[in-house]
Amino acid sequence: MANGFLIGTASFVNGSKTMTLDGGVDATFVSSGSHIELNGFMTVEGMSGSVGEIQLRESWPHATVSGVDFVVTYTIEGLVDAVEKVVAISEQWGEVVETVDQITSNATGAVNTFNQLENDVDTLTSTVASFQQDIDDDKLSASTSASAANLDATKSKEYAVNPYDQNVTNTTDKSSLHHATDSLSAKVLAEGAKNDTINLKNDVTTLKSQTEDVYALAHALSDTPVDTEISSGLYSLKHYLAKTQSAAATAQAAVSSVTASLYFVGQWNASANTAPPPPAIVNGVPQGNPMYKITVAGGIDGVDYEPNDNIIWDSQNSTHDGTNWTLEKWFKVDNSESVVSVNGKQGVVVLNIADISGLQSAIDAATSLANSKVAQAEYDAHVAAMNVEINKMRTNLNCKLWGFII
Repeated sequence: MANGFLIGTASFVNGSKTMTLDGGVDATFVSSGSHIELNGFMTVEGMSGSVGEIQLRESWPHATVSGVDFVVTYTIEGLVDAVEKVVAISEQWGEVVETVDQITSNATGAVNTFNQLENDVDTLTSTVASFQQDIDDDKLSASTSASAANLDATKSKEYAVNPYDQNVTNTTDKSSLHHATDSLSAKVLAEGAKNDTINLKNDVTTLKSQTEDVYALAHALSDTPVDTEISSGLYSLKHYLAKTQSAAATAQAAVSSVTASLYFVGQWNASANTAPPPPAIVNGVPQGNPMYKITVAGGIDGVDYEPNDNIIWDSQNSTHDGTNWTLEKWFKVDNSESVVSVNGKQGVVVLNIADISGLQSAIDAATSLANSKVAQAEYDAHVAAMNVEINKMRTNLNCKLWGFII
């Protein structure tokens, strides 16, 4: 240790108050309040010292490390105590000098009176001279110590309150004020990062709630029973699928009904006075009711037919044995009857969507299903956008945290 400082390297153990000094350095001068600067860490306070160890006020809060450079300085209080002790010693020697002067005076009087004491006085004078030299040496030493103490006190003050980013004289060290300012800045960054984290947590919570709501709605849209409203006028995909299937079946039945009731085959020449071929029988079921347009007049089953008359299969009065027809019946639609009834319509029949029961509902259900698919795609896009925003916030927070750590 020189000039009031102890310099070296040391090791620290997480959770321990013992600072182990490399090389068994003597640190017995360390007392409560000693200032210990550490390379790469915050300043710590020493409480006491011995050979090879210093006891800290607080337990080491960081990971276990070794080979850390340190500088230990006297406390200001310790320097003041040292100066006071030197002054006290000087005052004691001053009193000794006064006593010696009195003795010298008494001795001089005694020599005048008693010549026989001259040798003793000479001896005493020599002794006093020796004491005076010792006093002078002690005063010089005290003055030197006081000067060194003042220098140490000045440097300690620089270590404590030097402005930010200004080195302590003749060192590369920064003051406690410098490190405290850095700590304050780090605290501000930490608080900012904490607030950003809280905001991000709130945003994630909100997004989670919204996602859960969307998921719940999607689940309801996919799985709510038929004819059960999710909200006013809104039903599930299962409902619309069932309705679409039902409407499709109804439409198919309607088309089959129209087809089974009557289908146009073509033209028929009645001049041979024979009827057209009857409908086929498949698996015991007649395949619809054929209709023909008469092109050449003739007589069929005693009924006269003229051009443009229609001859239509009479399914109500014809009979079969499951394979062959046992009785074939036709009926005439006179050309003066320009209207033939098809699903309630007469004349030249053109079927519209409304003319087939359930067809419009089937189309509406199919449209609704298509819309729900579009809504699902929009939902997926919304979730993807939310994930992008969450990743942006994570990146922003990580940047701030890395900035704080650096």
